[in-house]
Amino acid sequence: MRSVAQAAYPAALSAEQRDHYLQLPAANLRTRQQGEFFGRQFRDEAGRLVALRAWLQQQGLRYTLSPPLLQGDVVDDFLFSSRQGFCEHFASAFATLARAAGLPARIVVGFQGGEFNTGGQFWLVRSSDAHAWTEVWLQGHWQRVDPTALVAPSRVVSEVGELVPEAQAVVPVLGRRPPAWWRSAHAQWQRAGFVWQQWVVDYDARRQQSLFQRLGLGRVGVGSVMTVLLLGGVVLVLPLLLWLLWRRPPPRSYPVRGWQLLVLRLQQAGVAAQASDTPAQLRDKAKGLAPSLQQQLARLLADWQQWRYAEGATDADPRWRGWWWQVRHFRPPRLAASGFSASGKATMD
Repeated sequence: MRSVAQAAYPAALSAEQRDHYLQLPAANLRTRQQGEFFGRQFRDEAGRLVALRAWLQQQGLRYTLSPPLLQGDVVDDFLFSSRQGFCEHFASAFATLARAAGLPARIVVGFQGGEFNTGGQFWLVRSSDAHAWTEVWLQGHWQRVDPTALVAPSRVVSEVGELVPEAQAVVPVLGRRPPAWWRSAHAQWQRAGFVWQQWVVDYDARRQQSLFQRLGLGRVGVGSVMTVLLLGGVVLVLPLLLWLLWRRPPPRSYPVRGWQLLVLRLQQAGVAAQASDTPAQLRDKAKGLAPSLQQQLARLLADWQQWRYAEGATDADPRWRGWWWQVRHFRPPRLAASGFSASGKATMD
């Protein structure tokens, strides 16, 4: 953000402006009477303002973030009944008093304070730094008056301060100032968030052009930026693709591929075959097939068992390729529904 102060305040308020800043809310008779009293007692406006400030300090008001709900004439209720509130209560009550005393006044809202991050060289302003105060027109300019600051520090009540001493002992982090290491870590976290917001979230086209110009690339369009990003992505992804291809598992041997295909063929035919079955178990499960298919399956299983477990057996045996092609041509039809054999004849137990 950038703040620009007004070049100069007007030398005087117009009649219309003065009437505007002297308007009073309806009712709140006690507050109006108090302000009018000071207006009669002090002809000098500066003395009147000093008296108003002193009177407010003497009312035993307390600052709290959780005041009771005001009823009826809210300004009267705050000043003479509850006497508890936060900055908006103080600012509005003082503005009402000042206007009743004949002093043009207005409420200003903004932020007060903040935390300076030395590592990132920035000010962190939170929502909790929001504040409201009053400005009074006096001697040709708006004079800032913060009624909240008039409250004695010993009377300030915060939500943590309301804890009893026993509770503070249970929650020492809330009841006391955080240790130095925690404040340092928190400041670094804030700095990281600030950098992310500045260089990632807020990195717009104007900043892109400024960066390219500093790099001596001149003015770069959106198309060229997308091209650069695409090429950069390819450069980053290509090594990963090559690594994945290099890490690809070796092809399965003919005995393994053939066995898996043979089990799949039987499953497609309705046989409850599993890859973990032995050759004998597959023969038993396939008894519902036609006799010719059972014989063909028996030969395939016998060859597989002999070549797989024979002395000196190897997956590089050239016979495996022929066996693999026989399995590919082994396509038994699906078994008939329950109650019928593979030939389609009714069966009985």
